[in-house]
Amino acid sequence: MSSPLQSETDSLHNLARLYRVLVRYRDGFRVVREPSREALLAVLKELGAPLQSVKDAPAALAGRQEELWSRVLEPVVVLWQGRPPECKLRIPESPAGGTAGCELRLEDGAEQRWTDKLAQLRTQRGALVNGRSYLSKVLLLPAEIPIGYHRLRLEIGGQVHEASVICAPTAAHSFDCSDGRLWGLFLPL
Repeated sequence: MSSPLQSETDSLHNLARLYRVLVRYRDGFRVVREPSREALLAVLKELGAPLQSVKDAPAALAGRQEELWSRVLEPVVVLWQGRPPECKLRIPESPAGGTAGCELRLEDGAEQRWTDKLAQLRTQRGALVNGRSYLSKVLLLPAEIPIGYHRLRLEIGGQVHEASVICAPTAAHSFDCSDGRLWGLFLPL
């Protein structure tokens, strides 16, 4: 049986993961590093988590799970050129039998519109969050999306959801280096 302190720490780590914060990593010398609970608390507070102490972690975790699962679309969808153009939807299980009115506005102003039946979309997984059932579905976008910045608009059950769509190449431009050395930019965010 785990102690309340361990349960709070587990909740804090799970909350950090939902905010995309690493709770452990291997450094350049291959040593596993873990931030302190205080450091995680400080980072999570800065990211907007409703925490004053580690005791708040279980409630904050439940709130963050609900926030993420009730978000139909992520604010930004990244597509890679040459790979299937698809995005993930999260919907309550109850309206999963409805339809999605879809509109993709390309960077050049062209628009593509279509309708999909939610029940026919591939289901990736389901989740029970705070007593409510959700499904994660895969929405296929039109096959030919050019590299660039686009806008996706969905109407499901009378509600409108929007996302920026970035279609990027899978490889950077290559060029000839006369001295044989290759240069690049590494920018972890």
